[in-house]
Amino acid sequence: MFNTGPSCYTGATRKEFQTRRFFLSNTADIFVNAMADNKSKTPPTRRRTRQKPKKTSEKKVNEKQKRQSTLPEFFPATRSRSRIEDSKTKQRQANEERLKSQCEDGLEERVVSEEKGKGVFATKSFKAGDLVCEYSGDLIEKNEAEKREENYSRDSKYGCYMYYFKFKGKTMCVDATKDNGRKGRLLNHSRSKPNVYTKLMELDNKPHLVLLSKRSIEKGEELLYDYGDRAKRAIETFPWLAH
Repeated sequence: MFNTGPSCYTGATRKEFQTRRFFLSNTADIFVNAMADNKSKTPPTRRRTRQKPKKTSEKKVNEKQKRQSTLPEFFPATRSRSRIEDSKTKQRQANEERLKSQCEDGLEERVVSEEKGKGVFATKSFKAGDLVCEYSGDLIEKNEAEKREENYSRDSKYGCYMYYFKFKGKTMCVDATKDNGRKGRLLNHSRSKPNVYTKLMELDNKPHLVLLSKRSIEKGEELLYDYGDRAKRAIETFPWLAH
């Protein structure tokens, strides 16, 4: 590495040092003389000439036209995405309002069959993602739920209305065994053709099990969802769980 200061010439002979100094001195003299000569000369006159317009190649014109043609295609796509996001926001807000107000309009309780008993039918149409109703009942922890389930098993008049789920790493349960007048507990099971599904919604730091439409639902359709019980013993007791 080239150092600065006196140490840069360490190890050089006196002759080499003089040569370097002479070279630098001569260079400086040449530069000074050149500056003096330039001052004595009259600066040249700059002539103004018209510049010929630059020719745009056909390739660049095509690229420019292509870029311009893609711009109108971009903005409709952006507006389309914006409309979809606005629609989803409005639907989410409507679902929250329906949940808060415990609204169950558009639902009707009917007897389906002797085997199934009662069911719930739509009296209006629902869009995909609409909140149909809440699976409402007592919100309890796992230990309490297991005790209740054991007591229910001793009496044949009780059905299975226990819904277990995870919330913030903790196992919780909605016990809808007691009839509270809400329709969510009456929806029947379908493993092959469900038109609603369960989802966990948090409202005011509290979990709520809600039933959302899986697809567009027409007026008059029975509302069905998959109970998710695949236990062999449960299917033997209730064969309709397999379908």
